[in-house]
Amino acid sequence: MSKRKLPETIPTETEVVSQNTGLVSEEMLEAHAATSMLPETPPRRIQKGSPADEFLSCHAGNVSVSQSDALTCNLALVPKDQYNRRRRLIAVVIGVEQIKTKGNFTRRNVILRDACNECEVCVWGNHTHLLNESSIGRPVTLNRICLTEFLEKVAIHMPKDSSVNLGASPDTTAIMQWFNQSGHASTSVESALELTKSDIIAITGILGKVQCEIVTNKDGQTENITTLYIIAGPPRVLLTIEFTNAKQEKVDSYKVLLNFFAFIRMSTSLQFTGDAAPCSQGCKSAL
Repeated sequence: MSKRKLPETIPTETEVVSQNTGLVSEEMLEAHAATSMLPETPPRRIQKGSPADEFLSCHAGNVSVSQSDALTCNLALVPKDQYNRRRRLIAVVIGVEQIKTKGNFTRRNVILRDACNECEVCVWGNHTHLLNESSIGRPVTLNRICLTEFLEKVAIHMPKDSSVNLGASPDTTAIMQWFNQSGHASTSVESALELTKSDIIAITGILGKVQCEIVTNKDGQTENITTLYIIAGPPRVLLTIEFTNAKQEKVDSYKVLLNFFAFIRMSTSLQFTGDAAPCSQGCKSAL
């Protein structure tokens, strides 16, 4: 218990009880409370559109992002007069570009995808290291972002108070379910070649070739490009898939599959004549 002594001008509880032996009415309590209230502090000057302004404008107990604040990768759905509104975007990272540096600033373009469309966002500073090659295929949440026009196209703008959350959360459950379902819906090489826009698909075909090369871009930075050649037929059709800076264990697994398919193709072309040894004549590479 506190040992502080009350000022002499403030009566103690014993004195109050001794001085008021009768019952106290509600009107007397309200009058006493009104006269004993501390003066209110002047309201703080809060900048319009700041995080504090948005928090105070929300109802108590309902500070989560509403459905109207949710943004999809189809940026064209947002009216131009609502570009400045802060929103949240939940998507899947399907591609990242190399980090570009100019002076003290670093940036990276990241390609996002959801069930509606595909879009691109430019991240800066520490976010360029958070969203790297290892983030491909993982869900990401962009908080407090808005839209702008850049080179006559609608683009995502990330103000200084925006944030990036990478990884699974209760809010990303729905998009990961869509991502997994779409990824398991396989299609043929012919159908994949007829697609006019990018999509999350699984392609059924034969791995015919794995090519690895080092490419130097305009900024002088190098990239490891791994190209997979997927074939089908007859008639023979070819689809190429490029991976940028793929992990070495992934590249090795592709090569293992390539050797396995090469063995299967060779086995199907073996010719036996009596007790003669197997002959692989006529076995030709798929490419």
